[in-house]
Order: sequence, then structure tokens, then C-alpha cells
Amino acid sequence: MQQRGIFSKSHCKRGRRDYDSDMNDFRRSPPLDYRRAIVGGASALLLIIGGYLKYSGQSTEFLNGPLGRIGIFLAVVFIAWPSLRRPMSWLPPGIAGIILIGMMVLAARPRMVAVVLPAIAILTTAGFVVRIFKKAN
Repeated sequence: MQQRGIFSKSHCKRGRRDYDSDMNDFRRSPPLDYRRAIVGGASALLLIIGGYLKYSGQSTEFLNGPLGRIGIFLAVVFIAWPSLRRPMSWLPPGIAGIILIGMMVLAARPRMVAVVLPAIAILTTAGFVVRIFKKAN
């Protein structure tokens, strides 16, 4: 018996089995990036702790500001994660983490900019130099 319709071999060069496997591929959800989930969870945790300390009446002013700023920064990183993956793919391993940690330090203590930015620049340059020497060998 000959098949008719979009699944017939005369309609295209692929048979019904190929279309069924394609449909199964569409039903699968994309893999969850565990790093994005960790960043989102850390952001939520820091914002919840900061909000609790602020409105509980405890005198912990030195924690409220940094917890809130780092929590907001991590929330922004969580939201922008898909577009951040492209630049992070060409960075040497570890440099993206150093930049993220440096930005969190700056979010917590903005006066540390004179120390953090040169440290990030030096570590990034050293990472690129090491990567160049590894490729040369």
C-alpha cells in the first residue's frame, strides 16, 4: 500500500520515520545551563536576605547595601545570560569568572575601583599571554 500526503516518499526524499524523529527533537526542552540557575538562585538568596535584614529592624546597615547591590547585579547577569555567553566563549577559561567576581566586588564596594580594575586588567592580560604561549607549543 502506498503512503500519500506529506509523509510519502514521493513528496520528499525522507520517509515517515525521519519526520517522527524530527518531531521528537522539537518536543525536547533545551538543556538548562546550571551556571545560570546558580546565578539566579544566588541573586534571589542575596535579595531575600538583604530585604529581611532591612525590614526586620536589626541594625546591620553594613550588610544591607552590599547584599542588595550584589543581588541586583547578579539578577542583571541572570537576565542577560544568553547574550553574555557569546563574549565568554572566546575569553580564556577563568577570565570570565575573574571579571564577574571583580564586578561583584565593585558592586559591593564602589571605592575599590582603583584596585579592582587594574587587577582585572592584569589578570586578563596574563590569561591571554598564557593562552598564546600554549598555542605556540
